[in-house]
Amino acid sequence: MQTLQGLKKRIDATLSLRGIVSSMKTLSTVSVGAYERSARALKEYERNIETSLNTILLDQEIPPRTEKITHTIALVIGSDQGLVGRFNKSLIEHYAKHTRGKNTTLLAAGRSLIARMGEVYDPDTVFAMPNSPTMVASAIKNIIIRINELMRPDTELVVFHNKRNGGTYECVTERMLPVPLKKLEHIKAHPRVGKKMPIYTSDFMGLFNDFTCQMLFVEMYRTLSESLACEHFIRMMTMQNAEKSIDERLDIMKIEYQTRRQDEITSELIDIVSGYAAASNSASSEKK
Repeated sequence: MQTLQGLKKRIDATLSLRGIVSSMKTLSTVSVGAYERSARALKEYERNIETSLNTILLDQEIPPRTEKITHTIALVIGSDQGLVGRFNKSLIEHYAKHTRGKNTTLLAAGRSLIARMGEVYDPDTVFAMPNSPTMVASAIKNIIIRINELMRPDTELVVFHNKRNGGTYECVTERMLPVPLKKLEHIKAHPRVGKKMPIYTSDFMGLFNDFTCQMLFVEMYRTLSESLACEHFIRMMTMQNAEKSIDERLDIMKIEYQTRRQDEITSELIDIVSGYAAASNSASSEKK
């Protein structure tokens, strides 16, 4: 049986662990809000790009696609850190399901995701995930540079990531390049705000390509921010469950400690009373 001193050390160690878990939960809670605000802040920029595209598409036909898609660049966005349950495993299963039988070049982001892939998948390029909202733009630039190196007329870009859905998350597939025709048609048909019609003098295809590149950056920024917010949300929930489990364990250990401490005190009192009674009896016998 564990000594009372050993039990006290276990309680102290568990309290220290609870402090670490609580700090991690707080950090994840703050990070969820930061990444979600970062994604929302880009909405105005996205509207400006769509307005610009609307302007140049009003009197032009949407550029047709002449090449058949025969190659897929798949970007899988996971996590760098653990303690996120099935976050990465579910994403790998989702990726495998949607790319089976396709000619695919795999790009992977997140050290923990890559470790889970093991020897089954061999990414062409791996990327580290940003560890703060201020580093998201830099991470996206590195990813887009590699995508541009791999893109061909017969290539599509598909992004796989996790997105928060209420109290849980879901695996999402988004085709980002070529820009979906329905999206371009929606932008073209969107009514303009204001009476004056903007004009442009630059080459239409040059502007179209520039704006679609900007749109890709915005969508990648949103996707990465949503994935990071989802990751920290799952970690926050994991830490919350761990905190609850630790509290329950602490209650059990404290009750055990108090019970055993009371037993020791009771035993000591009994020894004292027994010793006093024995001494009193001895003294009485000597007097007689």
